[in-house]
Amino acid sequence: MSESWLPPYFQISGNITIKNIVAFHNEWQILSTDQGNKVLLLKPRLYNKLGMQGLLNPGSFELITIAKERYYLFIAEREQIISNIQTGPFAKGLVNALSFATAIKETRKIAPDVSLHDAIFIQELPRLLPTYSEEKPFDDQTVLGTWLTGGVRLSTDSFRRLRNFLSSEYSLGELTQIINAAGMKVNLGDMFDTPKNKDKPLVRIEKSDKFELPGRPDLEDFFNDQIIDIIQNEGKYKRMGIDFPAATIIYGPPGCGKTFAVKKLAEFIEWPCYEINSKTVASPFIHDTSKKISEVFDQAIQHAPSILIIDEMEAYLTSRSTAMASGQHHVEEVDEFLRRIPEAISQKVLIFAMTNMIEDIDPAIVRTGRFDHKVELTYPSQVEVKLLLKHLLKDLPVSDEIDIHQISVILAGHAFSDITFVLKEAGRLAVKQGKEMIDEECLKTAISRNISHIKKLRSQQNSDRSQRFL
Repeated sequence: MSESWLPPYFQISGNITIKNIVAFHNEWQILSTDQGNKVLLLKPRLYNKLGMQGLLNPGSFELITIAKERYYLFIAEREQIISNIQTGPFAKGLVNALSFATAIKETRKIAPDVSLHDAIFIQELPRLLPTYSEEKPFDDQTVLGTWLTGGVRLSTDSFRRLRNFLSSEYSLGELTQIINAAGMKVNLGDMFDTPKNKDKPLVRIEKSDKFELPGRPDLEDFFNDQIIDIIQNEGKYKRMGIDFPAATIIYGPPGCGKTFAVKKLAEFIEWPCYEINSKTVASPFIHDTSKKISEVFDQAIQHAPSILIIDEMEAYLTSRSTAMASGQHHVEEVDEFLRRIPEAISQKVLIFAMTNMIEDIDPAIVRTGRFDHKVELTYPSQVEVKLLLKHLLKDLPVSDEIDIHQISVILAGHAFSDITFVLKEAGRLAVKQGKEMIDEECLKTAISRNISHIKKLRSQQNSDRSQRFL
């Protein structure tokens, strides 16, 4: 976490006191206050660049000097949003969504060409302030979709997929209203182009495109060969008696990227993704869990071709004999899965199940015919870490002195999310030390400060997870 540019408990106006950092980057920080206001701090370089493009109202910002450093400060009224497209926070609700859409339209009147993929949203103005970062830009349709979905890069041009994702939050009319408020058009024809037309191709992927999963070459090959190639060449495989990819179990310890890998696949083939997990379907009532499971299957089938993720399957798919002996009520839930899985596959729902305890799953569930593929995913090896590091570092300013092989040896066996965090921390240290690039000293410092903490946290998570199922 970055340190605030303002001292702790700094009073910015009257009795308003700085509380926490909400989001940050090299040139800006968004802070919260004890009174519920949001505060934006800009460094002079970014402030002046925005001013030259006519995107700022100078009267709205106050110049302050802290420890000889100058910053431009904007204080929002209470309940008014200041947020970043990349990091959030993302506010829900029709009023906030319409404010954001209007901000896109108003910003485009002033700056029609600048990318808004990294912009800061100030609801009160309303305006989007680009921050000119070096991240890969994306268009305004994806900017709006990213905000509405809470950080998922979905374009409003993919209206059916966006509608499926947001069906519980906005009605069809409300979503149309939001997109129109941004000055964009809605392709309602896409909404009714349903996959019930069996002649419609399952995916539109260029032959030259290949799904990539950096750091997981074996799983990448599995997805390309056993999933994508089959749905891409549907007719050829159908002649051989293969109608659709079989269901897959991905098993291994927590934090090794099981769910992340499947969600990356969903992004690649652009299918709506549905999830069953202990949080969304758990209920103290015996029959209610089965009902909720059935409802998710119904949604996935209705919007097929789609992906259904069964996460933490050990929570409700343990052996029925064990369930009866222990007094648990998993028998009905297991039966529901046994009934719905073949039905969903026949309707072109791609099913993935995740578990840390495959040995506890009911044998009728894991047998071939329901789940043909069982893929083990462990914490990454040194080779896999090295591949991930090369991918993550290729677009960053990195010193030539860094020994990627040595760093990968140190980080081998750690979760990919932990490795990504360490790299971000190394980047933060480089900025704090005034360096132009990440060097080996920054990386090793980030590792030494965080790996022992990560190991302890991971151990506690594993212990807590085991206790849930005792």
